[in-house]
Amino acid sequence: AAETLEQAEEALRLIEVHYEVLPAVFDELEAMRDGAPVIHDETDTEGILDREHNIVLHIGAERGDVDTALAEAHRVYEQTFRVHQVQPVPIENHVAVAWLDSDERLVVRTATQVPFHTRRMLAPLIGMEIKNIRVIKPRIGGGFGAKQEMLIEDIVAHLAIATRRPVRLVLTREEEFVSSRTRHPQTITFKTGVTADGTLIAQDLRIIGNTGPYGTHGYTVNTVSGLRGLTSYNCPNKRFDCDVVYTNIPVPGAYRGYGAPQGVQAQALGEGRRRA
Repeated sequence: AAETLEQAEEALRLIEVHYEVLPAVFDELEAMRDGAPVIHDETDTEGILDREHNIVLHIGAERGDVDTALAEAHRVYEQTFRVHQVQPVPIENHVAVAWLDSDERLVVRTATQVPFHTRRMLAPLIGMEIKNIRVIKPRIGGGFGAKQEMLIEDIVAHLAIATRRPVRLVLTREEEFVSSRTRHPQTITFKTGVTADGTLIAQDLRIIGNTGPYGTHGYTVNTVSGLRGLTSYNCPNKRFDCDVVYTNIPVPGAYRGYGAPQGVQAQALGEGRRRA
């Protein structure tokens, strides 16, 4: 913390950091291969489906018998699509101000999309009862999902309590790209089976979702991709198969559409090829 931005930047220049550069993997397909760097090799990790292959979790659902329907189909169309990482870049960056009011309650005014979620998470982090925390959400200059998590509010809260002075933090645009949230990269394979008259009888959607080094929204976003990618057309046989994978990219999170555009686009492009 500093009185001015210039003081803070000068202090940062005086800090000397030595990094140990470790092996990294950025592509979701490469992360699943044998011998890929293990993102979470800590001994105390829990709940990772296949740590050695960086698979956080598997999502699956099936209706009917997709394999039989594809085998009996007159034609089968299959395409693979890649969704790259996108930063939402709202006009207003992440910004938060915290202070203690006259009743010793913590007040946090923040550009957030989730004020009550932020309040609930702050309480155990700073050791305050939730009733003594007030989060103010003014009109914000865009969020598009990137502000659907608590990212900086805990920092200003801790500093306000420690210094007993108002504290303000604003991320730079560069920090937004590095430390904010993005769309989840995905590898999407959509397979469609039809009869001779063009009747749709099978849909098989396979997604490898890249959730970066942490699992923020990784389960729900990829689930929505499967849900929206398989529900636009009536079809007796449908299957969704998804692996959510750790990599070393900047952390993805919520992003406009929350996984729906990816699934719908893959379905629409596959449908367009079938009708061509």
